[in-house]
Amino acid sequence: AAPFWRIDDRNPVRQKGIIQNEVNRLLTKANIRGVDYQVINPRRIDLPEKTLVYEVEVTVNMTASMREIARVLAEIDRSEQQLTWSQCSVAPLNLRDTSKVRLTGTLRALVLSPDAVALLGGSSEGGP
Repeated sequence: AAPFWRIDDRNPVRQKGIIQNEVNRLLTKANIRGVDYQVINPRRIDLPEKTLVYEVEVTVNMTASMREIARVLAEIDRSEQQLTWSQCSVAPLNLRDTSKVRLTGTLRALVLSPDAVALLGGSSEGGP
């Protein structure tokens, strides 16, 4: 996976939306029809003393079978753009019935700023 996302859009809302949309696309690609999931709260995190790189994180909440959770984890791992779990927990919804589990986690992406993309002379990947 490419370690940095290249987004040349200067609009912070659209920058966060690109990452959120990619996570939603990966969940759809994992073929988890009928599964209750959310990809919420995208936020941009400026890194101290770094002007050309920032992070975008999204929260992922999902209730599904362990098989479906495994497909989602595999799909995120195979992503062309690197996504890293900063935290992730999987626990049964009910200790007496483990057919459904809940995944709660935060995915992060390192993103090159539009200025960095311009310096590299590269085109936007995953951009609008």
